[in-house]
Formats: sequence, C-alpha cells, structure tokens
Amino acid sequence: MITISLLLILLASLVFYNTSKKALLLYNSAIEIWIQVNKNYSKAIALLFLIVSLLSIILIFGFTSGIIFWLISFISFLSTIVIIYPLKIVNYKHLIILFLILLVLELIT
Repeated sequence: MITISLLLILLASLVFYNTSKKALLLYNSAIEIWIQVNKNYSKAIALLFLIVSLLSIILIFGFTSGIIFWLISFISFLSTIVIIYPLKIVNYKHLIILFLILLVLELIT
C-alpha cells in the first residue's frame, strides 16, 4: 500500500512537472504530449492522485505522521524530478521495474 501511494505521488509530480511553463521539455513520449496539450485535465488527475495517496498514507500511519510522511515524500519526489528528469537518465521502464520490485518486497514482508 505504501508503494502504491508513493507511485501515485511520483506520477502526480511528473504530471505537474510536465504541465509547468518553466520546465525544459525536450524528448516527448505520447503520454507527455497528451499531458502538455491537456493541462487542465492533467492537473486535475494529478491532484486526484495526490489526494488519494494522502488519504491512504493517513490510513496507514495515522493523521499527523501520515501528513508528515506524505509531505516529505512529495517534496523529495519534486526535487528529484527537477534535478534528474531533464537529464533523461531515468525513463518510464526504469520506474516500472523499480516499483514492481518494491511492491513485491512489500507484499512478501
């Protein structure tokens, strides 16, 4: 459950980055092009992802510690995306593999 919540936070951060006017957007996939064309829908979807992840993290950790964990995760993902995403070091395949490994580890323990 934590892995899925973190994935939702990451996806929302990526959507917010792609809808930004100041971001340098070079190599676009079909998903990124759709996000950049439909900015209002994309921001609404990203906000929905953030709300769902916040509620699920609050259910897992409790109110105060859940909000603090969510804020730290959100800030960490945003800063990481701003630094690493323009370099195109990590792509969607890497993220999918990483989160599948983390999900399997979470389900095993």
